[in-house]
Amino acid sequence: MLDKNLQLDFKYRSKCLSLFLLINKNFWKSIIGPIFSILIPFIFTLVWYSIALANNQPYFFINMFSGIIIFTVFPLCFFSLAATNLEFRKSIFLRKLKNEGLSKIKYLSTLIGYYLMIIFGFCFLNTCIFFLFCTNQTEYKYTNEITGGITETLTFKDEMAQINVLSLIVSFFLTIFQCISFALLISIVINNPITIQFIGFGLMILTLTLGGQIVPLVHWPQITFFRYLTLFNPIGYPFNLMNISIILTPNSEMNNIFNFSINVEAINKQILIDNYIVYFAWEKPLLLFGTILFSILFCYLNIKYFKWTRR
Repeated sequence: MLDKNLQLDFKYRSKCLSLFLLINKNFWKSIIGPIFSILIPFIFTLVWYSIALANNQPYFFINMFSGIIIFTVFPLCFFSLAATNLEFRKSIFLRKLKNEGLSKIKYLSTLIGYYLMIIFGFCFLNTCIFFLFCTNQTEYKYTNEITGGITETLTFKDEMAQINVLSLIVSFFLTIFQCISFALLISIVINNPITIQFIGFGLMILTLTLGGQIVPLVHWPQITFFRYLTLFNPIGYPFNLMNISIILTPNSEMNNIFNFSINVEAINKQILIDNYIVYFAWEKPLLLFGTILFSILFCYLNIKYFKWTRR
């Protein structure tokens, strides 16, 4: 139940501002989500960086960036956002909001707006930490089979130059918004916090696996059914768009998620396979518009099934 000192004071503040401040106070009460969203990404950053250095594969480290976003967004959505909404629904707080004339659209918009800000802040912090590791200027030599077996040098900085910044930013925001809207929907239709956290953890592992973070993208030609399995996980759509934006390709236009006419082929320095296609051209519009449509659907269902109490 919410403490009495957390109740809104409508006399001195606007309803939305009071709600925003209350959500903020409630967020910092539970430190599980914030701690997990900083500690876990940092640990995996160290692990993936060590693997990349040990195996002369800076591109492997860059390809893991989507995983850092997953480890940041999921705890904040399924541990913090869902818990906050569920706690509000268990108390008399939401009924007070209703009696004060605040609509459910304003309540949901304020809640989503707050967590958009929080999650963006945490993602920005982890992104800065991640790319600080990329300042390593050590040169790695490899034979590029795609360009005729020419020996080239590569650094982390070279890998970063491959990233399509616009595509990455768009997929980044789509990722945050879709996860927030879905986590909020889960907390509306399910009343058990343990069940919500279990669903969140399961989706995180599924998304990591099908998104090339547990089974690296460089091994996808050997298990091609992964690219089809991921289509059954709509939460993973924007993460795959991030993969497209950052993967090392022979043609930078392949990293453009808005170019629907070109496949995404990876430069693979371990497995010498012709036509090493990680994503087909038709997957780009499917992933992009699928993400947008699912986000709209989740928002609609949030409004449709929202109730001021959990009863």
